Amino acid sequence: MTHSITRRRAAGLLGAALVTALARPALAETYPSRPIKMIVPFPAGNMADLLARMVADEMLTRFGQTVIVDNRAGASGVIGIQAAARSPADGYTLLMASSSSLVVYPALAQNLPFDVRQDLQPIALIGGTPYVFIAPNELPARTLGEAVELFRRNPGKYTAANSGTGTFGHLITEQFCRAAGIKMEHVPYRGSGQALVDMQAGRIHLMLDAMTSSLPQIQAGRLRGLAVLSEQRSAIAPEIPTVAEAGMPGLNIVYASGWAGLLAPSHTPSDVVSYWDRQINVMLSDPAFQKRLRAQNYEAAAPGTPSGLRDLIGRELPRFAAVAHEAGIQLNE
Repeated sequence: MTHSITRRRAAGLLGAALVTALARPALAETYPSRPIKMIVPFPAGNMADLLARMVADEMLTRFGQTVIVDNRAGASGVIGIQAAARSPADGYTLLMASSSSLVVYPALAQNLPFDVRQDLQPIALIGGTPYVFIAPNELPARTLGEAVELFRRNPGKYTAANSGTGTFGHLITEQFCRAAGIKMEHVPYRGSGQALVDMQAGRIHLMLDAMTSSLPQIQAGRLRGLAVLSEQRSAIAPEIPTVAEAGMPGLNIVYASGWAGLLAPSHTPSDVVSYWDRQINVMLSDPAFQKRLRAQNYEAAAPGTPSGLRDLIGRELPRFAAVAHEAGIQLNE
């Protein structure tokens, strides 16, 4: 009898174990079971916002999954990133953020309420846009090299705009001026819009801006694209030379693009991260999705892995921290 009870009990335990084992993948497959919130730490119309809405559209069209874009603008992205980092790590709150908010601003701001590398789980790089040096058509210089010579002969006479103190454009323009041996008056704006207007009017003489905002002005002939800040020409605007091709070879500046990626709160389950990694890679592999990005002057990233985005963040944070230190730029939060 005892032997019979033991065997029966063992059979029951085995059955329970089998049910549990079989249930695990079934439970994992139920994600997502409700709408997902995607926080964007910028207002509507920002590039990260446009990408978030593209991804949301693709998720609904391809997979029947509802994604709600939640704009949490303010403090150069700090408010939205903090909200995402403090959300439950259950896969139902994600973050679409740009390099400016993930690696540029955190590299020079003090006392931020989050740590990008500790509080966020990278999922996928979506794409990037090159930065380009632009100038008004009236500037008596046709190339970046000629512009530098003009600025050197007239220290302090010409102005360099940026889209805000501590932005990518501000840091790299400061670095560029030191490397090129020129002195310019730096004029911060709140975004690129008014700076581009003032440049067309001849009040601003140089600006490093993302192609997402400046390329339409260049292609319309209202502004001049002097050089793209990359080692190779951009597929978006192959007619614009690189910094080296524009007469400034060997210039010691950081080559980088503005990019955006999808992240989640740290400790988000690995199966959730894998789910999004798969879905995003399907989109990035689709020529139609790539075309949609190009229409916004954005280049789709190659399909990748969460570790690829993690490594990118790990490389760029110290790079921009070094640039900020060299330029003597520090923000207090």
